[in-house]
Amino acid sequence: MRANNDERRSANDDRSLCASPSIGDHRPLATAPRRHGMRYQGRITEWKDERGFGFIAPNGGGSKIFLHVKAFHGGQPRPQVGDLVTYEVVDDPKRGPRANDVRYVAPRTLRAPATPRRSLAPAIALFVAVGVGAYAWRHYTRAPVPDGPPTVTESISQSEPAIRFSCQGKQYCSQMVSCEEATFYLKNCPNVKIDGDGDGIPCEEQWCGGR
Repeated sequence: MRANNDERRSANDDRSLCASPSIGDHRPLATAPRRHGMRYQGRITEWKDERGFGFIAPNGGGSKIFLHVKAFHGGQPRPQVGDLVTYEVVDDPKRGPRANDVRYVAPRTLRAPATPRRSLAPAIALFVAVGVGAYAWRHYTRAPVPDGPPTVTESISQSEPAIRFSCQGKQYCSQMVSCEEATFYLKNCPNVKIDGDGDGIPCEEQWCGGR
C-alpha cells in the first residue's frame, strides 16, 4: 500500500511541474497605447503632406513628438509647418510617443484652393491685333485701288518731273530745250533721231551727257 501511495504522489508532482510555465516561456501581454492625460502645446516644425505625418516641437523643449494626420479631428484644415497646436501624448509600444487629439490654438478655416493667375499676354496680343487691323483698314479705305495696270501716260507722269511735254514733231537734239524733254521724246514720240548709239540716253553731247 505504501508503495502505491508513493507512486501516485510522484505522478501528481510530475503533472504539476509540466503544467507550471518556466521562466524562459514567459511572454509579455500586448498593451494598448497609454495616455498621459495632460495636454501640451507645441509648434509643427516638420510636415510631409503627401505622406500625412510630421513632428511637433514642444514649447518647453525636449524631443520632437511624432504627428499623424489622423490625430486631428475631422473637419479641421490640413496642417502646415509653423502651426501652433495643443495635443495629448500617447505612449505607443511600437512607435514610442506620438501626438493625439491635436487641435489648433488659433481658429482656422479650410483653405480654398488657390486660383491660378490669368496671364495678360493673350489680352495684350488681342489688343495689338485689333489696333493693327484698324490701322490697316483705315489705310486701305483711304488709298484708292487702281482698276488695272498703269497706262503709259501714268507711268511717265510718275517718273517724269513736274514739267509736262507733248510730241510736237521735233526730231533732233538741236530742237530740244532740256534733257527731260529729250528723254520724253525718245520714250514717247515717233521718228526721233536723238539716240545715235542706241544706249537709251538721248542727246548725250547736248543735254544728257552728265548722266
